Amino acid sequence: MGMPTARQISSVDTLERMVTYATGETDSFDVLKRSDLMVLAGRLGANPSVKQSNVELLNAINDSAKGQNRVQYRSMNGEANKPAKTANKTAERPDVLAVNKPANKPANKPANDKPVGQLETLIRDIASGAVGVDESAVQSLIDRALEPIRSALDEVTRPVEIHVAESGHVSVLPDQHHEILPTVVKVLAAREHVMLVGPAGSGKSTIGEQAASALGRDCRAISVGPADSRTLFFGYMDAQGRYVSTVVREMFENGGVLIIDEIDSGHPSVIKSLNMLLANGQCQFPDGMVARHRDFIVVATANTFGNGADRQYVSGQQLDKSTLNRFMVQECNYDETLEMKLAVAASASHGADWCKQVRVWRKRADEKRLPVIISPRASISGARLLEAGLDSETVKGLTIFTGLNQEAVTTLTTVAS
Repeated sequence: MGMPTARQISSVDTLERMVTYATGETDSFDVLKRSDLMVLAGRLGANPSVKQSNVELLNAINDSAKGQNRVQYRSMNGEANKPAKTANKTAERPDVLAVNKPANKPANKPANDKPVGQLETLIRDIASGAVGVDESAVQSLIDRALEPIRSALDEVTRPVEIHVAESGHVSVLPDQHHEILPTVVKVLAAREHVMLVGPAGSGKSTIGEQAASALGRDCRAISVGPADSRTLFFGYMDAQGRYVSTVVREMFENGGVLIIDEIDSGHPSVIKSLNMLLANGQCQFPDGMVARHRDFIVVATANTFGNGADRQYVSGQQLDKSTLNRFMVQECNYDETLEMKLAVAASASHGADWCKQVRVWRKRADEKRLPVIISPRASISGARLLEAGLDSETVKGLTIFTGLNQEAVTTLTTVAS
């Protein structure tokens, strides 16, 4: 699909905010088509960008127009910022830009403080009359500029339906999902417990929730730590002899997907008490034996494989092998294709470039074994912060450099020669 054709502008009245076309027609700035907005922005030196919305283009045009007329804005009858009265004839108006005169352009770099790319340079040349409009050339440049984003979005196109053989159920997956989600859905459909092992921010808990939703199962979650006791799972009898239930008991008895978050942070002997819940048809609770619902399934998440702490995850516990043996183990690494998709969704203008930079820092941090975790959260949250108007240095401090000393920051940001 080609770009819309811009009409030839013969003159621009910046005080009245009107343009006159070669055909003699006139339009207010507020009703211009996008193609005409781009031309007008170039004429007024507003440095138009294809990334700008129509509203942003119009605001830039109005700012440039007001700036070029600042000498004619004066106080009239006590009211500031009113234009001075001028003659009606266009030829006598010094503020009207003839089509053959070059527009005044800022001497410094563009207002958006970004390097001007080939596409934006061509747009400005077209707008100033330096070159003719070659629609195919412009479209080609647009396609090349958008190719990295389009490729990222195309790659994330994945199956969105899974047929469960036993029940004939069709599991519908969300459009945006981790690459391992279809596997997890199939494991849960087979009523097997699964442990998702991966770094912080890889989406393990979300995968569990999405898998439960795809299967139409209720989903509840608990998080465990080294100070938790058996009562977190099994409940207890209070002073009046009444049983105090738990989420685990409710899911065990009624069915559904139970997410046990950070299972490798729990005390090994407490976690081992889950063995009966995971494998047997019934389990002893404080108020008696309870039959296990056939659709009770556990999704455990962990940062380690249950073999103990490492340099990044120092609270990791060495879990009993009998417990680990009751889970299907699925590694869950960063899905960088999904990461790009979500970053672009958070910010169409900043997401792709920011995500690429985050990946560079992540790779360097791994190579240099720096004490920092740079997860997809940094890409997604950073893109959202940039879209909100924060400058890149502030966003780096909020998402990447927190807790790092200057030496580590220098190591992380130094480009290898």
